[in-house]
Amino acid sequence: MRATLDDTLRPIKMTCVNCSSEMTVYPNESKGTGVCPKCSPAWLDSFSRFQMNQMRIKHGLTELA
Repeated sequence: MRATLDDTLRPIKMTCVNCSSEMTVYPNESKGTGVCPKCSPAWLDSFSRFQMNQMRIKHGLTELA
């Protein structure tokens, strides 16, 4: 099964290497931004979601909530 653009521009869940909690990785133009609820600043989640949604709009996809 091949991944679509919609699949690649969605957040994925991973394990944080610093504290072992579940973190979210948001795709961006280079590598992606990992957001851990324990290790990351509070504003990083909303900013990363905003960047990901801007990329989705740029490629003709709908924003994710």
